[in-house]
Amino acid sequence: MSRLARPYSQALRGAAGSVDVATRVRDELDEFQRMTKAVPRLAKMAVNPAVPLEVKERVLASVAKTAGFDPLTSRFLHALLTRHRLDRLGEIIEGVTELLNRERGIVIAKVKSAEPLSTEAGNRLAKVLGAKLGKDVELDLQVDPSLLAGFVVRIGSNYYDASVKGQLDRLTADLARV
Repeated sequence: MSRLARPYSQALRGAAGSVDVATRVRDELDEFQRMTKAVPRLAKMAVNPAVPLEVKERVLASVAKTAGFDPLTSRFLHALLTRHRLDRLGEIIEGVTELLNRERGIVIAKVKSAEPLSTEAGNRLAKVLGAKLGKDVELDLQVDPSLLAGFVVRIGSNYYDASVKGQLDRLTADLARV
């Protein structure tokens, strides 16, 4: 979690009170972020210093009301707007997600595979990793054809490489030492 996201994430988690409320607010923040991607003018307006704060506040309040956001979500977005941090919303959402996952005992494993993993293979991998870590594991799957075959997994600072590219890189390094 970034240094900027930590205090905002912790403040939101504390203000929410329960995991369920924090999860709902996090999901609404994510929805707002998707809205700003779908309507780039909204994102540009929110960070443009030439647009008066009062205008930004009215637009934000209107969007929040139309979307039916929880009052906590609206207040949090307003706080980010007035502190010029709305452009860092993605980091803050990640921070809140990290806090919630930690509370629930869930670990996110970032998996890159040469080809898309089947649901069955993903479930097996999550089960094996969960047994190794003693926690529930959710997979964040990405495809990286440069791996040639196999996969790599990053969980926090731990890195597991079961790819052909990794094997070839290790073989090359071994041969270079000879």
